[in-house]
Amino acid sequence: MPSTPVNFIPVTDNEPPGHFATDPGVASDPACTVTSDAERFLAERGLRSELKFAVDLAQKCFRVEAMTAEFSEDHDSDDTWVVLRINVRGSVEEVLAAKNRYTSIWVASTPAPSRFSIRLTFHIL
Repeated sequence: MPSTPVNFIPVTDNEPPGHFATDPGVASDPACTVTSDAERFLAERGLRSELKFAVDLAQKCFRVEAMTAEFSEDHDSDDTWVVLRINVRGSVEEVLAAKNRYTSIWVASTPAPSRFSIRLTFHIL
C-alpha cells in the first residue's frame, strides 16, 4: 500500500459527484475528476487510496494540466481497471523521463493486484 496518499476534498458544493481537488497542503492542482463508474470500481475493490497515491505521484512527476479517472474494461478478457488520464506539458524527452520516474515509483510502492487495477495514460499538450 502506498505510504503517502493524497487527501481529496470536494472542490465546491456545486461540483458533480466524483469531482475532487487535492488538499493544497499535500499536493498542487489540478483537480482530478473521477467518473461514477470509476468511483464504484474503486470502492468495490478498496482501491481509493491507491488512486489518491497515483494522482499525487502523477502531479509530482509530470507538469499536469488536467486529470480524469475513468472506468475501463476489455470485453474479450473481462479485465477491468481505472485509467488515470492526464494532459501534460513538456517536451517528449521530459515527458518520457517523467513517465519512467512515475513507473519506477508506482511499481516499487504498489502491490501487483492494485498496480494492475489503476493504469496511467498521458497526452502531451
